Amino acid sequence: MTNRTTDEETRDPPFFEVVEKRVSVRRYKPDPVPQVHLEKILNSARLAPNSGNQQACRYLVVRDREKLDKLKEDCIKTRESVLRARGDEVPDEETLRKHYNDVFSAPLYILVLVDKTARYKGYEDKDGSIAACHIMLAARAMGYGTVFYTDSVPEELCMKNFDIPEKYSRTCMIPVGVPESWPERRNRLPLDELVFYEKIT
Repeated sequence: MTNRTTDEETRDPPFFEVVEKRVSVRRYKPDPVPQVHLEKILNSARLAPNSGNQQACRYLVVRDREKLDKLKEDCIKTRESVLRARGDEVPDEETLRKHYNDVFSAPLYILVLVDKTARYKGYEDKDGSIAACHIMLAARAMGYGTVFYTDSVPEELCMKNFDIPEKYSRTCMIPVGVPESWPERRNRLPLDELVFYEKIT
């Protein structure tokens, strides 16, 4: 085994630099993502751990602006009704539209889907979340921003707008693109407040 130098021992490997730099991005430039980059990102998801190697995840890539604009309008309408039904304050149309203009500003979106007929029932959604994590880290390693969308873009609207067969459920929708700017990382609790050894207190 090759001995590591003192410098190598103290320097974080590139993976940890990527983890440190990954943040949730919600506004993107329109610059396209080259296919070769997209395939590297998707291949990282393909190689993600999954239950019993059942490989239940599928990835729907959407670049079609007309389809995305239609989904955006449906999200705006749905958001208003959801907020009203909950008795929450409904933002004015301009505020709501600005929010969804940002949500749909990326050049492409990856829908992480899982096959509900997979062999190991109850594990497929966990597989989808792990694959999504790989997508976001791989994208950051290549200089792209991402975020993990669930309720902001309802699953049922994605299923309808993209004609997704009923055998699939959606784990999340991930925009991929060059950020307008990189957000500051939000503060996280220190490690010693999160980790316990042998017994949790």
